[in-house]
Amino acid sequence: MTGKELKAARKLLGMTVEQLAAEIGGNTRTINGWEQGRSISGIAEKAIRDLMKTKGV
Repeated sequence: MTGKELKAARKLLGMTVEQLAAEIGGNTRTINGWEQGRSISGIAEKAIRDLMKTKGV
């Protein structure tokens, strides 16, 4: 998942960076870094994909 894909997914979920961070147990600084192109961990990517499935996105 790229930073652009992550940001698009977060927006489809209707979440702020803060809300996404809270939902996956991360922090806003990390989420912002991923959205700006830093590598996202496999565990975090799976958590985000699972959240999207749960929310029907």
